[in-house]
Amino acid sequence: EPAEPEEKLEAWEEGGVAEACRKKLSDAVMGSDVAALQAALAEAQRLGLHCREARRARDALLALEASSFERRTSLVVDEAIESDDWWKLQAAMQAVVGAGFGESEMVVRLREALRTHRRRKEVLQEIKRSAAARDAPRLRTAIEAALLTHAREPDVRRAREALRALQVRSAAKEELKRALASKEADIKPLQEALTAAEQAGLGEKAPEPLGQDPEEKATVEAVREELRSRAIAKLEGLHVKRDAAGLTEALGDAGGWGVDEAEVAIFNERLSQLHNQEKNRQELRDALQDGAKDRLSAALEAAGCVGITPSGAHAEDAELLRRVEEAIHQCDEREHRASTVAAAAAELRAAATGDDVHRLAKALNSAEAAGVGVTAEMAGARERLRLLRARACAAQDLKEAVQAANVYRLRAAVAGARGMGLPEKDVAVAREALKNLEAKTRSSRGLGSSTTSTAMVSSRGMEAVSAAAD
Repeated sequence: EPAEPEEKLEAWEEGGVAEACRKKLSDAVMGSDVAALQAALAEAQRLGLHCREARRARDALLALEASSFERRTSLVVDEAIESDDWWKLQAAMQAVVGAGFGESEMVVRLREALRTHRRRKEVLQEIKRSAAARDAPRLRTAIEAALLTHAREPDVRRAREALRALQVRSAAKEELKRALASKEADIKPLQEALTAAEQAGLGEKAPEPLGQDPEEKATVEAVREELRSRAIAKLEGLHVKRDAAGLTEALGDAGGWGVDEAEVAIFNERLSQLHNQEKNRQELRDALQDGAKDRLSAALEAAGCVGITPSGAHAEDAELLRRVEEAIHQCDEREHRASTVAAAAAELRAAATGDDVHRLAKALNSAEAAGVGVTAEMAGARERLRLLRARACAAQDLKEAVQAANVYRLRAAVAGARGMGLPEKDVAVAREALKNLEAKTRSSRGLGSSTTSTAMVSSRGMEAVSAAAD
């Protein structure tokens, strides 16, 4: 038997290095460790050891290597199936067939994976086509088909996001159209629709794989222009209404309504003008209460500078200006009356110090017409006029008595003139005439009769003088 010499050889070698090598080979076989088997077999080869343990170790190593190769091939198949990549699946199929696993379970799995890959690819193509066409029902059906084919989660998630984006963008566009078609001038619905559209991304490029819709951008631009037009109309209306508070608030939102900076600057100037006009209106009212002409005139002039005119659009402004102008006119009239009264009073005082009856009478009439009223000056002027008129009458009587050459009348006139305080030169002339007249009378009568006559004349003359004085 061939085995017997070998066994004898092994028995002969017991207790030496070979015994230790055989033990390593046995342990490696028991541990199914490829590295240990390879190391033990290498050592046995160096020792030239041929034994059962070496044969078993070689068989175990071949079995382990075969099993390892199959596992590696199976891992390649698993990776290819997991990747769902056509080229990796093809490469795995070639590797499996080349390794001698032609009809194995791995080939069946790869064939099924290739068929599934084709179905998934078709489904994904349908998703892309329906998304590019922006057909929501078709895209929804394609997503359901992708779920049935167990498409990759990222692909399904991307398709669902595309469907949601399409639905949101379509709803936002329809809302924009409804807001644009509304005939109301209200800004809020248009602003809300535009904000929702911008949040949905309508003003931007649609995300992949959605196709582009030119109508989206056009609708957004149309709504923005309409919003700007309504905003300007609102600002104009607030300015016309002189609503400074409302205009201030609206200007704060004007930038969000699409009103550019230049237009906002124009309305800011108008707002400043409204504030100035309101200040001027208040000043006009205060000036009316104050009643001072200078303040009224200054407020009226300032009103023209800030654009408040009688021909303006607001009737209340015209009425306020009319009242101010009327107040100024009343001030002028008061000033004129005061000036007239002052002039009449001055003339009255000047005339009262003189002896011109006509001037004093005229001054009194003018003072009464000017409304000087009952004053001490008026009473004194009237008394002065009465005195001057009495003196004038006395002077006239004195003149007529001298011309009449009547002793009795002349005596009475002289007495009256003295009582009225006529100038001494006028009275002296009358006295001289009276003296001459008395001398002539005495020479024409006798001494006795003259004495009697003189006494009678003197008695009558004294009565006349007394009567004139009274």
